[in-house]
Amino acid sequence: GAPTAGNHAVNTANAVLSGFRITPSGTIDFTALTLTTSGTATSSDLSNFRVVYDADNSGTYNGGDTIASSTNAIGATIAFTVYGQTGFSAARRYLVIANVAAAGTAGATFTGGIAAAGDVTTTGTESGSAAGNQQTITGTVAIDNTGAPVAGTVAGGTADAVLSGFRLTPTGTISFTSVKLTITGTATSSDLTSFRVAYDVNNNGTYEGGTDTIASDTNTIGS
Repeated sequence: GAPTAGNHAVNTANAVLSGFRITPSGTIDFTALTLTTSGTATSSDLSNFRVVYDADNSGTYNGGDTIASSTNAIGATIAFTVYGQTGFSAARRYLVIANVAAAGTAGATFTGGIAAAGDVTTTGTESGSAAGNQQTITGTVAIDNTGAPVAGTVAGGTADAVLSGFRLTPTGTISFTSVKLTITGTATSSDLTSFRVAYDVNNNGTYEGGTDTIASDTNTIGS
């Protein structure tokens, strides 16, 4: 029942983060679960953890499935009270789902599993465990040319001339770590030097040393 290692986009409801199967010998009631977790995700990333009875064994949460627990917050362990899972004697698959925040941190990770048989409470005698697989939150970034200077001229001897620009609009919390600029034209390294990316803090389209931030290494034209 555990999902394979995978990704979940920010602003996703009912993401399947863990799963397991209970195979009874005889008729049992399933009444509680303690999920052991690891990873970098926090309550700012993931919320509303619930156990689902995966009635159709699809590995996804859909209309035929049943929410079978209390709603809990993330923690090193998450203790669920399980409801409505009584009097069954055939194997049942369960999922652990949660909501990924719209402002979740891209790259944050979560792994949830059952560390020991005693972490599942039934009216039978439990055995076994259920390892989880790492789930990773992914963000999205829209790129456009807002901030690009209009066509113009740059006088010889000008320091910190603005030659290009762009805007990043993330969904979720991201880190910006590199950019590749594709160039055309006749200028050479004799004309232009010391290419740098600057964060235009006040969005005015000019570089102001006391306000804006140099955000890259220094490069030469064509490098």
